[in-house]
Amino acid sequence: MHTAGIVIFIIILVAALIVIPFGIPGTFVIFLASLIYGIITHFAQITQALIWILLGIALFGELMEYFAGIFGAKKFGASRAGIIGAIIGGILGGIVGTGILPLVGSVIGLLIGAFSGAFLMELIVKKKPAQALRAGWGTFTGRIGGILTKIILAIVMIILVLVRIF
Repeated sequence: MHTAGIVIFIIILVAALIVIPFGIPGTFVIFLASLIYGIITHFAQITQALIWILLGIALFGELMEYFAGIFGAKKFGASRAGIIGAIIGGILGGIVGTGILPLVGSVIGLLIGAFSGAFLMELIVKKKPAQALRAGWGTFTGRIGGILTKIILAIVMIILVLVRIF
């Protein structure tokens, strides 16, 4: 029974890693699965200190993912209006993309929406098309960077947990 529980736990950890690019907060899934494992085992292997560390990493990952798009937009010259457009466009794109193609569509929609929102808002505030395109590209690359950062943090979380179990 113990082995089956560990196998299920590892499957959950891997699944949490895989769903991160689809906009699902996999780092929090890893945290919650680890917390449940810790509670079931009376924190014998996964200690309460490790649980707090995992929570900190999960929160940091969410913040990094959120702010990476803004940072990318700002670095590539987006104005406040462009950043707001990227946020609204990302939300709308994610919703529309999910309706078209669940999971994969939400990621594609989020990225296209963020790019389009920044691009259109920059055009509206009277920037040249090349500047608007640059701002949109910055938003897109920032979002990708945020997702990759979150994946790396999730891998770190999984390694920390597995080292404690094995």
